[in-house]
Amino acid sequence: IFPSMYNGLFRWRSNTKRFLQLITGLLVVNYILLIVTWFSVKDANGYTHYDPETGNAQPVSEYNKDAFMHNAVVLGWYLFSPFWILYFVVGACTAFLYDAYRPTEKVNARYWGYVADGCSLVILIWSICLVSVSVWYATVKEGFQS
Repeated sequence: IFPSMYNGLFRWRSNTKRFLQLITGLLVVNYILLIVTWFSVKDANGYTHYDPETGNAQPVSEYNKDAFMHNAVVLGWYLFSPFWILYFVVGACTAFLYDAYRPTEKVNARYWGYVADGCSLVILIWSICLVSVSVWYATVKEGFQS
């Protein structure tokens, strides 16, 4: 896919508006895929290393059966190319956008450094939110059941 994608992106080489539109569209597709995947597996069974009734440890053969669907979806997400190729294409588009705009050659290069740092912070904060949403979801779910 790389040679054909590179040739396609090279034709738009100096068109920053088109790169921004493409990146935005790809990020929207990514968001939709993540939402669909989240709602598809949010109630999947996890590993039950311990019997919920007795609290005793279960044999490996028992708890490996529990999370088969969850493991299949997670591995499919990362190993099935239509999902990970999206991240590769967004990265390539971002590199072409940087090459088209050339922020280091502008008077306001420091501003673009702050924008890049801000993007890094947004990604970090978003990652923290994604990790903590499962804790929040479990807490809310327990609150509704009691």
